[in-house]
Parts: sequence; structure tokens; C-alpha cells
Amino acid sequence: MKDLNLRVFQLTGNSNVFAMKPGDIAQLIIENILADKDGYISDEFMELMANHLHKFYNKSKRVWVLFAEICMQRISLGAMSAYNIPYDQKTESFSVPSNLFSFYPSSKDKVYNFTKMVKVPSPLNDACLSFLVRQSKYILASHLRKHMTDILFNLVNDLTNEREHQNVIVTADRFFLLTIAKDYLYLCLPPNDILNLIAEKDIWYKHIPFIQRKWPFIDHRDFAIKIGMRGPFKKFRLYRKVFHHQD
Repeated sequence: MKDLNLRVFQLTGNSNVFAMKPGDIAQLIIENILADKDGYISDEFMELMANHLHKFYNKSKRVWVLFAEICMQRISLGAMSAYNIPYDQKTESFSVPSNLFSFYPSSKDKVYNFTKMVKVPSPLNDACLSFLVRQSKYILASHLRKHMTDILFNLVNDLTNEREHQNVIVTADRFFLLTIAKDYLYLCLPPNDILNLIAEKDIWYKHIPFIQRKWPFIDHRDFAIKIGMRGPFKKFRLYRKVFHHQD
């Protein structure tokens, strides 16, 4: 945690951070780094979490869950609101510091609505991209994986044939964003889960490289039906679509 403490000190000027426990550091972050001058989730917070969020996992699971959810909402609500991605609503009324330590809020706590601190709309920028690059694999291995899965899949599925985003607001490097979204999804999720998610008429072809790699393990007839294929010779016709891009 030493490098986290140092970065928090650099951002806040509070030298007491070097002697603080994880919960106290989290409270300092909430009060001094989480929001920008307009009261919205800041790029400084996103960058801090990109580099250090995983360090809270074994120190304070509750802090890790809270910060991970706030960062994902910054992306899913801020840049991808058209997709109505579900999120953990506990962020809408969160008592600090009590909820960082116990389940019993105090009348002295400050109650935050972190969800309303997400600016809508706001682009998926370099700070958000840094968070996805460094933290996606940790979140996909946790009970929070559904929110991250929805984010990454919609990033891939939102692209048009001209490789432009339709509904996601992006200012970060689009090629790199698409690459890491696919890499983490295909690496971290069970193949059958991915196949179930992509077996839709207007989505499957955006994941052709994955389908090619998993071809021997796919129920070809079932997959063909799910993507809207009708008539005879479904396996043969699906093969032509997947490997030769022909009907």
C-alpha cells in the first residue's frame, strides 16, 4: 500500500495518510479525490483506482467493492447510458465512514449518492481506459463480474461495420479499447458463457475470431438457430459464414 499512500499524499497533501488504516485512506479519497471541482467523479480518482484498486481487496473488501462499483458506473452510466446496464444501487445512499467499517450507520455520518456524482453524459476517456486495462481482470474474477461483463460486451457490440461507436461516447483510443475488451472477455469468462451471450442475430459476427477458435466445441446447429439461420445445411452454411464470410 506504500505507493498508494504516496499517491494519495501527492494528490491531497495530507501526510497523515502514511499512518492511516485502509478505511481511513478510503475516507480521505472520498472526501478529497473522488469528485472534481463540479462534484462529478474525477479523472484523478479513475486513474488512482486504475493503479491501486486491487490493493484494497485483501485489506478492506467493502472499500474494494464500493470503489469498483463507482468506477464502473462512471463508465456504464456516463458513457454507455443508452444500454441501461444494471448497477449496485447501494451507491445511491452510502454512509461514510460507517459503511466502510460496519453495517450500522451513525447519525454523524455523511450520506453520499455516488451514482448522482456520475456526469451523464461523459465520455469514456483515457482515465476510464486505464481503469479497464488494469482492473478488468480482477473484477471479472469476482462477484462483480456481471457489471464489468456488460460494459465490455457492449463496447464490442456497439461498433458498426465501419468500426464506429453507435451509442457509446468514446474519446480514448478505440482500437486499443476494443482489443482489451475482447482480450479480457475471452480470457476471463468461460467459453460457454461467451457463446450464450453472442448467439444473437446482430451480434455474433462481431466475435468471429472467437467462434473460429472454439469451432470444435460449438453445437453448430443450435448456434445457427439462435442467430436466426433457417433452412437446411445449417452447419455447412454457418461454417461458410464463420470461415469464409459467405452465406
